[in-house]
Amino acid sequence: ELVVIKEFTHNSAVKNAGVAKGAIIVGVDDVEVNSFTDFKLAMLNKKPGETIELHYLENTDASEKDRESVELELR
Repeated sequence: ELVVIKEFTHNSAVKNAGVAKGAIIVGVDDVEVNSFTDFKLAMLNKKPGETIELHYLENTDASEKDRESVELELR
């Protein structure tokens, strides 16, 4: 189950970091994300003000070699 960004909240740190709708989240910091459960577990103890590194693919046609990363501060 891919974790695809479908929409953004108001003042989204992910959107402001330049990640577009349709991007697929594949990791948070050093944690690999293969499902929404993985994503929730990776974010479980994160708090506003903390910085994470989000790893993603721009779309479902991208391969692992197209992996991109962005640091963002949680809000």
